[in-house]
Amino acid sequence: MPLISESRKFGLCQLPKGEKVILRKFAGGVDLSEDPFLGFDLVHDTQLEAPILSHALSYMECELVC
Repeated sequence: MPLISESRKFGLCQLPKGEKVILRKFAGGVDLSEDPFLGFDLVHDTQLEAPILSHALSYMECELVC
């Protein structure tokens, strides 16, 4: 989880039932040499500015504090 340890923030998104594109993208891990959220619409006005998918049914922003 180098991205989380560097930014110290992350978002948890509740996805719509049947969402397959994002599941395929993240299920096997991601290539850390590129932005894993490239090509997805994100919400940009959140409190922590964590990457939040715009079509999420709900989301929670988290900040690593230890």
